[in-house]
Amino acid sequence: MSSNQTLTSASETEFTLRPRGALTIGESVAALRQILFQLIARGHPMVVIDLARVTALDGDGLGMLVDAHGSGKRFRTEIELDNVPPSLGILVLTKLYITFTVRASYSKAA
Repeated sequence: MSSNQTLTSASETEFTLRPRGALTIGESVAALRQILFQLIARGHPMVVIDLARVTALDGDGLGMLVDAHGSGKRFRTEIELDNVPPSLGILVLTKLYITFTVRASYSKAA
């Protein structure tokens, strides 16, 4: 796990990932992808990605989220997004917010 990722178990059935910084091409996306797919492969029923501390998201970051969502469906792992900041408007532009269950999003920058 890279130093910019935090994994927290909220319960036996739900894991919350709290990535920090930019989820853009390179190491940050690769690290989060590895963690997500390990949780999916282990059969965890729910993985929540708390995006409150994510400052940027590019095509690689979006692709990783979409891949995780698809794999989650195949392995019966629900992938949900939480605390989506307005700086990640790319989720709205690409209409990916429709694909995911979004628990909460910020209407204003904190």
